[in-house]
Amino acid sequence: MKKLSLVIFMLFATVSFSSSFAKVKDSQNLNAKELYQKYQSIEEFDQNAFKADYDQLSKVQKKVFLVKVIKEYKVSKAAGNATVLEYIFAILIPPVGVGLHTNWAAKETLSNVAWTILGGIPGIIHAFVVLGRD
Repeated sequence: MKKLSLVIFMLFATVSFSSSFAKVKDSQNLNAKELYQKYQSIEEFDQNAFKADYDQLSKVQKKVFLVKVIKEYKVSKAAGNATVLEYIFAILIPPVGVGLHTNWAAKETLSNVAWTILGGIPGIIHAFVVLGRD
């Protein structure tokens, strides 16, 4: 439960930080439900498109989107699969995505921290490799 609380805290900190940089008109904002359905139905994930769509959401819509993703995370984690939440974290904060997927295994998480420090893209690539292993 402490890990989930930490993850939720980090998630909302990221949301509030990233929303301060979003300068999109309200008329162009997506609905959280639409964004969730869009990324549930695609076959090939495009990181840049997701970030652009996510940044267009209002703060309230970001929270709604994240609540949906967390609910799916709980269901999918019980089944042992990599989840949308883990992939979102693999893009935004790669060590958190790897940590969630590996149950905070020191070897994988610390190696991802090292890759992320060396550059954001190597950390993201490593996170996707780890998430795709199982």
